[in-house]
Amino acid sequence: MHERNGNNFQHRSNRDGTHDSICTTCNFTVASMRQEFELARYEDIHLCDLVQLYHAGQFARRAPRDLDRSAVEPEHRGPAAT
Repeated sequence: MHERNGNNFQHRSNRDGTHDSICTTCNFTVASMRQEFELARYEDIHLCDLVQLYHAGQFARRAPRDLDRSAVEPEHRGPAAT
């Protein structure tokens, strides 16, 4: 595992002699090169797609456990008077 730019990258050797760099945060294949050392320049400039991470659930919002729901949801009082 290689760390660059605050992200971790997994390197994989392929049967055709190329090497892949995969960001372990967003699972994106950052680059595929003949020489493994060439992957570093692509890892240095990689930025994860925050929209993709959001949709994948990486940044899912969770309500605090001790949240008092009555403070957020108004009490039901029946149909509104006109």
